[in-house]
Amino acid sequence: MIYLFLIAIVLYIFTRFSNISLTNAKTGSDLVVKKFDVDESMESETVISIVGRQAGIYAWFLSILKIDDETSLTVYRNRIEFKSTTLYGHTLQITPLFSVASTSCGYVNPAGPLIIAVLAFLTGVAMTFIDGGIGYFLVGLLIAAAFVYIYIKEKNLMISVESNGGTIMQLYFIGSPVESVYVDLPKIRRTIEIINDLVCKSQELQQIKSSAP
Repeated sequence: MIYLFLIAIVLYIFTRFSNISLTNAKTGSDLVVKKFDVDESMESETVISIVGRQAGIYAWFLSILKIDDETSLTVYRNRIEFKSTTLYGHTLQITPLFSVASTSCGYVNPAGPLIIAVLAFLTGVAMTFIDGGIGYFLVGLLIAAAFVYIYIKEKNLMISVESNGGTIMQLYFIGSPVESVYVDLPKIRRTIEIINDLVCKSQELQQIKSSAP
């Protein structure tokens, strides 16, 4: 039965840190947060600076070699810049704050641990019927309970900004046991509130400029 436990652990690590998802519940790549700075006074030129690298062992190895594979969202007092740098190229999106239509945040529970929990439980039940030992069932139940707990506690956080033209700038954050800045849902919500405040101020200023003779 120890092999069942080892297979479950290996499968979880593989799906968790290889940037391969067992579910298609969301779009966009997961990022390991390297920087998450927010100026709540909104007085500095750079109000929000979020930088993350692609999740996975391959991207982590590139970061060790100092090879850029990063995505960043930077909010200034008059614009938002979304940058993505990979081995294949570099993209930059700039959106004036007065052109922002909506912002959103939330989280997604990855389905990987839940799938592993179901497989571990069913395997334990099957082995119990085959060999007649209750130990298989108890071990399978224990592994299933552990991965259900991981499913409940583990959240992929999301922050999204959409412009009037329909351009969506979206980031998903996950934790990393090696390299990560801690970010929770309240911090994400506060970040969205600050962006909304900046957007409202920018739109009011733009209306004043438009109505001026």
